[in-house]
Amino acid sequence: MDFILSLAHFCEVHGPTSILCTQLAPQTCTSCLHSHQYTHSPSPTSSPTSPPPSPDEWLYNTPLSSPSSPGAHLSTSNPYFAVPPRKESYPLPDPTSCDTCDACAFLVPSTLSSNLPAGAPGSPTLDGKGRHGSPVLRTTQSILVPTLTHNNPSHPSSDPPSPTSSASSTSSASTTPPTHTHRLTYVSTRHPPNPGAYTLLRRACIRTLSCENLPRGSPSGPLYFGDPIAGYTVAYVFRLPDPRARGRRRTYALLALGGRDAWRVSAAYVRLTRKFEQIAARIVALAEKALETQNHERRDSTGMPNGRGSAPSLGGSGKGTLSDIIRV
Repeated sequence: MDFILSLAHFCEVHGPTSILCTQLAPQTCTSCLHSHQYTHSPSPTSSPTSPPPSPDEWLYNTPLSSPSSPGAHLSTSNPYFAVPPRKESYPLPDPTSCDTCDACAFLVPSTLSSNLPAGAPGSPTLDGKGRHGSPVLRTTQSILVPTLTHNNPSHPSSDPPSPTSSASSTSSASTTPPTHTHRLTYVSTRHPPNPGAYTLLRRACIRTLSCENLPRGSPSGPLYFGDPIAGYTVAYVFRLPDPRARGRRRTYALLALGGRDAWRVSAAYVRLTRKFEQIAARIVALAEKALETQNHERRDSTGMPNGRGSAPSLGGSGKGTLSDIIRV
């Protein structure tokens, strides 16, 4: 199942904001397309040779009605009926806009950005005072998957095997099905390029960081929310120490937008929250280490103990942003 993964935070200037997101790029595997012709029965409005839907289409196409929906003349407050309730959409930010503070910026180490071609996203400008927008990172993974054929359907029969078929099942189990190498490409950007996906991510960031609450006294923890229209989201909220922020802490969240299938998102909930908890714990440990290092450097330079109100900030402007902390 395809997820949109994101790191977001509550910016004191821009509010709930996504810093970066990662999603699976649409695939054009000819072997999978050939298998798709056998594993998906054609609909009356599509030909058998039509390509499979892209990940965005599988995840975010709004259902017009359920199979048992009476029709569009009934109440539209129920998400399964024909006309979904109108929801606010958010326009994509201008990639050339400079309305981004240091806390919201998506940066990569200088060792990587210096090797980017001139004018590429994330590369330094000619005057060296800025960058050409946010970087675009791509990661490719090769996996070995079975090649499905007409005689090798993807969905096995749900009927239990009979005793007379044990010999044939044993011989078929020893036969290795044909396989092919499938390449997956993950794209990391500051926000999704698709307007619909950006609206859903923006809405999830606002709800995670402004509406949902953790149990009282919990500095971090998982959240799960959603509906059949906007999809379901698994989030993990955590806080970083920052003496100059409101409440002396800054709030961040790791999000996974999983689409409209509640059962499948719930099945991945435990694995997602466990991995998010590990990532958040590492970021918090790096932030505390960076703050302690900056306090020691400040005491050494001034020769005086560092007071509570004079500690360096981990967000806002200048050094000490989340990108600097992770690179420590």
